[in-house]
Amino acid sequence: MTVEAVRMLLKVARSKIEDAEPTDALSALLHAIRLTRGEEAIVGVLEMAKRQAEIEAGCKEDSLLVARRMAVLLVSDDSTMLYERGDEHILRQAFEDGSSVVCKSCNALVPRSRFTQHQLYWCERACGGEDGMDDC
Repeated sequence: MTVEAVRMLLKVARSKIEDAEPTDALSALLHAIRLTRGEEAIVGVLEMAKRQAEIEAGCKEDSLLVARRMAVLLVSDDSTMLYERGDEHILRQAFEDGSSVVCKSCNALVPRSRFTQHQLYWCERACGGEDGMDDC
């Protein structure tokens, strides 16, 4: 019976997340933890989730700082067409909204969704396809 109850609680949690009801989702998850690991496990799980959230927030902040630094460099590059046309703000937006990345191999600004194609077909000094996105 416990296994079926846990399955139902997890199903409820997923449904509540999809319905944008995080408090109810958390409640269902905590109840599932109580059933499987006991009341004493809840504090540890919550602390682990808090640490993970802090790590993810720190990574996002680091990425944004790197993007802003690179945007400053590219925006001040007077050899680009965007600079000549006065549209350098487009570069800044592409970095800051996370929709684009810079390839470390060729310094091209590439839409995140097209990074693999860039690495496979366009990059002058390709650094490894899809797996290279973290390095580029």
